[in-house]
Amino acid sequence: DLRAFNEALLAKQGWRIITEPNSLMASTLKAKYFPHNNFLQAKQCNRPSYSW
Repeated sequence: DLRAFNEALLAKQGWRIITEPNSLMASTLKAKYFPHNNFLQAKQCNRPSYSW
């Protein structure tokens, strides 16, 4: 099931952000998507990307 696979990949990325907050990937995503709060408090933006 493609939806379950996509959700698993997103969960894995979320886990990596939480467990490795100082990694390059976590720092980049934080700067772009949730610069003013942490990952667990971030809200969905007004124009989310549906392509990835």
